[in-house]
Amino acid sequence: MHSIAELPPWERLFKRVVWRQMGGIEGRRVLDFGSGEGVTANHFAEKNEVTAIEPSEATLANAWRDYKYTQMVGGVETLSAFDDEAFDIVICHNVLE
Repeated sequence: MHSIAELPPWERLFKRVVWRQMGGIEGRRVLDFGSGEGVTANHFAEKNEVTAIEPSEATLANAWRDYKYTQMVGGVETLSAFDDEAFDIVICHNVLE
């Protein structure tokens, strides 16, 4: 089981602030776009149906997978595979192209 304590201090703080601002999300369909190593996807997958999209296969080699979620490799073009309103919440933070 991964722990947020494994992250660098600045990243721990950032994630805690974002997660707190989002509130207690439960029973939702969540898209984590630009998921990186899946820290946020993993966090929300405990109580939600999460789909994560990340363009870097190398980054996914270290993905956090303590909870079940769908991980896809891709970018903006991958979004066309989903129907409108497929997700209740979209998370997209710190995404650089």
